[in-house]
Amino acid sequence: MKIAYFDIDGVLANDTHRVEHAQNKRWDDYFHPESVAADAVWQQGQDAVSRAQVDGWTIAYMTGRWEALRGVTQAWLDEHGFPAGELVMRPLEVTAPLAALKAGMLEEITSDPNVEQIVLYDDDPEVVREVQKRLGHSAAIHCTWHIKRAALVAEAIA
Repeated sequence: MKIAYFDIDGVLANDTHRVEHAQNKRWDDYFHPESVAADAVWQQGQDAVSRAQVDGWTIAYMTGRWEALRGVTQAWLDEHGFPAGELVMRPLEVTAPLAALKAGMLEEITSDPNVEQIVLYDDDPEVVREVQKRLGHSAAIHCTWHIKRAALVAEAIA
C-alpha cells in the first residue's frame, strides 16, 4: 500500500486569515474551532490530493492540530469534498516539536509491512527536512503555495 499524507493548515486549508494569531502566539485563537471551520481551500492542495488519488495512492491526513479539534477538522474535510482517509492528529498530551512529532509518526507507520511507500505533503520546511532526513528525500514534498514567515514556522508548536 502507498499512502500519501497531507498536512492541513497551509496545504489544504487556507489559514491566512488566522496567521496573525500564530504570529502573536495566540494559539487558542489560531486554533479556535470557528476560525478553523471558516478556512477556504487551497486549490493547489486539492489538486495534489486528486493527482495522488489518480496515481493510486491511499489518501490520509496528518496535522499538528490537537486531537480536541478532530470533529471540526473532519467536518471541514468532508464539507470541502476531500476523500475519506485516516486523520492523524497531535495527541493532547504531546508537546514535542512538530517536525519530530510528524517524522516519528511516519517512522512508526512505515514499520507496518503492508506499507510499501509513504509521502507527506507539508508546508513546514522543518517538517520536510526532518522527514527526509529520517525516511529519505522522496518521503516528503514541500508545498510552497503559501510561505509562512520562517520564524513563525520554527517557533510553532502546532
